[in-house]
Amino acid sequence: MRGSLLLFYSCLVFGQTSPGTPPKGLLGGTVLNSATGGPVRKAQVTLTDTSGAEMGTATNDEGRFAFTALAPGGYVLTASREGFDPAPVHGLSRLLHITLASGEQKDDVAIRLTPLGVISGRTLDQDGDPIRQIRVQALVYRYVEPGRKLIPCGHAVSNDLGEYRIYNLPPGRYHLEAASDEERPSGPTYGTSYYPGSPDPAGATPIEVGEGQQVPGIDLTLHPTRPAGIRGRVVNHGKDLMVELEDVMEGTVTEVGVDGRDGKFEIQAVLPGSYILTARSTFGGRHYAAHLPIQVGADDLEGIEMRLPPPMEIAGQIRIEGHSSVKLSRLDIDFVQSIA
Repeated sequence: MRGSLLLFYSCLVFGQTSPGTPPKGLLGGTVLNSATGGPVRKAQVTLTDTSGAEMGTATNDEGRFAFTALAPGGYVLTASREGFDPAPVHGLSRLLHITLASGEQKDDVAIRLTPLGVISGRTLDQDGDPIRQIRVQALVYRYVEPGRKLIPCGHAVSNDLGEYRIYNLPPGRYHLEAASDEERPSGPTYGTSYYPGSPDPAGATPIEVGEGQQVPGIDLTLHPTRPAGIRGRVVNHGKDLMVELEDVMEGTVTEVGVDGRDGKFEIQAVLPGSYILTARSTFGGRHYAAHLPIQVGADDLEGIEMRLPPPMEIAGQIRIEGHSSVKLSRLDIDFVQSIA
């Protein structure tokens, strides 16, 4: 009898929570579509504690998730799902910081994901017939050195019916560019075209894409063209003269052969598009450069003249308004030449 009582007592002690162990908490909630307000199922939800340890789960059909047996402390909660924007919103982090007290049960957390959009349409020739293997890019303006520039953020290649579909586009304003793909089979060469059919991005019509919006019927018309030639000369050049042609959209740079005696240069087989022509030279141990934006169409560009400007000094003074611990003697000043 005494042995049975001892066993019963020891079981009671073992089953009780130790006085020094804090009760565990719970963290749960729902992942929602920010455009529709509906639940997002199969979203991956990650919980990270202050030590960097992670645990993950997936939402159910109602968009619900839950983490149990959590110690008190701070946590970071994130969610992701294919077809939804993982990027920060207006520069603000999507990380959700949550602090749990001892034994706290928090099950009403809402995480909203922004659905991505789609632009689709066809690539057509001047007669309305489809063109296959045309690369279509969605472009957005960004401010980069030395100024505003169209940056690709999504692309697709048209199929045998001329159809293309660019998906995973965050909400915003887009310009569409269409050009022959590098892998396109032999046939007519088509110049770059911006929706609805302009050879120049300045004449393009922007397309608005909202949260999760599908924008169909955006057809682009391309016209057959031939590569053009560019000819000109660099005036007042010194030694080591070099001329470069940069494709504004692709960022590729081509070095051009130059006649060092008279500064004449020639570039052949240039497809229509926007370019920057740059001349560089050395004179008296100092470096000179000149930049010229050009637009190449179907016709050759003749008689281009580039003059290397003499070096100049720019002086000024920097003032900091209000109180600051910055030492002005330690500031670096960079000079960026605008070519717009």
